[in-house]
Parts: sequence; C-alpha cells; structure tokens
Amino acid sequence: MLRGAVLGCSARGRRHLQAWRKVRTAAIEAVVDMDASRAARASRDFYVPRNYADIDTLLTRERLDFVDVAVGVNGQDGLVRKCLGAGLHVLASSPLSASFDVARDLVDVAAGRKLTLMVGYRERWRAALRAFKRGLDSGAVGAPHYLHLFDRRPLARQRPASGDRPGLDSLQHLVVLEGMLDYVDFIRHVFGEIRSVWASTRKLNPAVKGEDFALAAMRTVGDAPVNVLLDVNWSGPLPRGANRPASGPTIRCEGSLGALELDPVAKVLRRRGHTGGARQDPLPPVPDLALEPHLELQGHFAECLESGRVPECSGADALRSLEAALAVYESDRTGGLELIQKP
Repeated sequence: MLRGAVLGCSARGRRHLQAWRKVRTAAIEAVVDMDASRAARASRDFYVPRNYADIDTLLTRERLDFVDVAVGVNGQDGLVRKCLGAGLHVLASSPLSASFDVARDLVDVAAGRKLTLMVGYRERWRAALRAFKRGLDSGAVGAPHYLHLFDRRPLARQRPASGDRPGLDSLQHLVVLEGMLDYVDFIRHVFGEIRSVWASTRKLNPAVKGEDFALAAMRTVGDAPVNVLLDVNWSGPLPRGANRPASGPTIRCEGSLGALELDPVAKVLRRRGHTGGARQDPLPPVPDLALEPHLELQGHFAECLESGRVPECSGADALRSLEAALAVYESDRTGGLELIQKP
C-alpha cells in the first residue's frame, strides 16, 4: 500500500481527498494546510490520521511514498521542490509553475533523483473527451485538418468572482493557465506537438487581476498538420438559451470524411458526413463532473508508482503543454506568430 499526503485542504484539496478514498492501492496518512483549522477539518471529514500546519513538520514526522500538491500555482513550485528534495514522488496540480524555467528545473530535479513527477492536467482524463479521442482514432472524420474548441464559463463581476475558487481574483495569469492550458494538453494528446501559436488575450472583468478572455490559433505537426482554434472566455455572457455553463467545452473536428462534434449540452457525440445526416452517440454518464478527472488521474498516478511506468502527463511531457500555453502570452505581447522549437 502506497502512503501519501495531500498538501492543501481548500475545495481543490478536498476533491483530491475524496478521490484518494476510492484508490485502493494508496492511503492518505496526513494532510497539510497553513490554516490549521482547515487541515483539522479535512482530516476529520476524510478519515486522515494526522494533520499539520506546515510542510517541514510533515516531512520530519511522516514516512511517505508520495505527496499530492493541491495548493494552486502561487504556492506550488516551492512545495514540489521540497518534496522532491525529501525523496518523495509528486503529483502536482496544473500548471506546475507560471515560469517555464522553474518548471523545467523541477522536472530536472525529479529526473536527477529518479522520482516520478506527474502534472494533473484534468481535461484529458474526462470521459467525454476520451470518447471524442476514441472517435477520432477510429477514423470518424478521416484525416483531420481543423478543430474548434469553444468554452464559456462566466465569472461574477464582484469578488469573489468564483465562490468555489476565491483565489482566482488575485491571479496574474488567469484563463490561459487555469483554463486553456488543460485544453492545450488535450490537443497535444490527440494530435501531437504544437509548433506555432498566434493569440490574443484581454482582461474585461474588473473583479479579477488576470486575463479572462483568450483566443489562440495553433498548428500541430502530428501525422498530418491540424489547425486548431481555442476560444476560452470567462468574461462574456453564456450562449443564447443557456442558463448555466455547459458541463464541458463544445468541440468540432473536421476531416476528409466529415466532422465529429462533442455537444456537452445534448451530451452526445455527433458524426456528420459529407452526404448529410448525422449519427448521435450518447456520452458516458458521469455522476460527479468535478470529481471525475481526479478519480482517473490519481488512480493512474498510483498505478504508475506501483508498476514503475512513466505516467501520462509526466513532468517532461507536461513541459511541452506549458510551453505552448505560455506562447499565448508572448504572442499577445508581440502581436506576432510564436514558433515553438522541436525538443
């Protein structure tokens, strides 16, 4: 049985703790949060034996195999470095860091110590997006050449802009690293490496510090080049007729044989050919959308620790997604096309 700890007991950390209770090969022995009462409450609610208010005490007193860092980008990289230095495997939240150089250094530290570092990009683990990828892999559209991903999740115009995540208000990097990055990772997972990025971002909501709109045009170079348009907006109103955000992004991929659409409102995958008509397949039912990706990715992380396999979203692989997302900011700054060098 793997022995682990969760760092951070906010809403994010509590979701992680809930998911760990369903991973049979791992036991959470301790939680850490700077708010001692919040740590004690999480310990009680999720039947975790011990709780601490600082990471140093945890590392001194506990004998662990891994830590799950669930504190968000502002406090994450220092905790990851400490835990790697203590010889522990690490599951980090997305993004690993807002700095590519810091993230690359953490990956190098893990590799040098022969430790597993995985980044929890959530979207590639969702049942709906995995079903979409299976559809493409089965040849539903033939050779793909274009993908459009559209996502609208408006934030409130007063603080906190998000009741579940009050820390979003103060983040310098918002929609690109907290929303679009996971979609960038999914694009790489489906089509291969991203080689160019043109993008524009805006900050429109006075209640937040970072950008809440991002539009990015990307080009991949997998088996065949695919042009991708990512349209992620946490500022604008919901689409007409919607009274709440959709359960996920709307995605359409076009190829030589037709198109494949993921419709999160109708909860279907829709296949369209060039001769008209459409075939619809229901998406897999998901009882808890917030918990769903954590069950999959945390279980995968534990399985990789036991088997010695390199995980999906390994630290090294995660760097490629982070690099493409950070290119969105650079393209917005310069107004030009950003070319991403081959590894």
